[in-house]
Amino acid sequence: MSASNSGQQSMDTDNPAPPQSQDLYDLSNLPKNHLWFWIGQKMEPEAPLFNMPMAITIKGAVDHERFNRAFREVVNRSDALRSVIDTVDGIPQRRVVPHMDYDVEFRDLSAEANSQQVFEEWAHGRCRQVFDMTERMFDAVLFKMSDEEFIWYWCQHHLVCDGWSTALVYRYVSEFYDADFNDPDALPELPKFEDYALRERAYRESPEHEASRQFWEEQLAESLDSLTLYGKSSHEHGSTEVLRVTRDLGQARTDALKELASQKPFSGLFRHMSMFQLFSTCLLAYMHKLTGNDLMSIGSLYHNRASKTDKETIGFYMEMAPLRVLIDADDSYTDLFKKVRGASQEILK
Repeated sequence: MSASNSGQQSMDTDNPAPPQSQDLYDLSNLPKNHLWFWIGQKMEPEAPLFNMPMAITIKGAVDHERFNRAFREVVNRSDALRSVIDTVDGIPQRRVVPHMDYDVEFRDLSAEANSQQVFEEWAHGRCRQVFDMTERMFDAVLFKMSDEEFIWYWCQHHLVCDGWSTALVYRYVSEFYDADFNDPDALPELPKFEDYALRERAYRESPEHEASRQFWEEQLAESLDSLTLYGKSSHEHGSTEVLRVTRDLGQARTDALKELASQKPFSGLFRHMSMFQLFSTCLLAYMHKLTGNDLMSIGSLYHNRASKTDKETIGFYMEMAPLRVLIDADDSYTDLFKKVRGASQEILK
């Protein structure tokens, strides 16, 4: 028996088991797009990089208790909203809290002389608070501005929501607010984000994923030059703070763009895709003129919701891909548009 054991030990030494993967993607249970954002947050732990604050104005009276009940019911039917992230031996692991007794804070500003200003000053500070990812990754407050106007302050970390999901949360809370809480059929279960997370993990091990990896390695083999805007490199800015500026194009320009998107060679299968390509072409042309760089890349977002169920599920599905184009000095707008269209179609494959 002793000799047999010795032989087995020798065999194990000669043929050691393959080492376990040290790839963060394999060790974590987070979907890959979640990992990028988790890493980004860890790199800037004091910055609210991925907070998604919004203020939703509600016209008409709102019953705070009923609103609170509706919001809580949505939270406890959404595994994404109840998700937290624990760090185990340096590896992020997603965990779903079984139940959250969350109460929507209520603030009455109706007696304030300038309630809108008071709200905006409060929101400016509140939205900069960094979420503790191990506790909860959303924040909701209901403000009474007057008897017939309320503001729902709703902020979530990008790890539990994307732009599509914010609309779903609003819709589900509205539907639950109007529902009969005593009728169990009036408060249906919501589809689970975990189903997507499992599919995404299985995809990582598929031939399709390997082909995609090889495609992007080839696409990104050539490095980009740093952007110098108005004589200053983006690396010199030294801050993660950004300012979103909104400009109204007006009805006439909007109608003209929609008409252009319906004409060849700019029309495509979907008008919104054609509009995206038109605007991307404008942005790339402008950045090329501003920086002098020929190889340009912009981050393009895709909702990544292939099925009807996915489109009804709260959670962070969004994917980002680099839309990379080589611009020639003699390109016309149409020439550049065709390059943008080709690059965006390659991404979708």
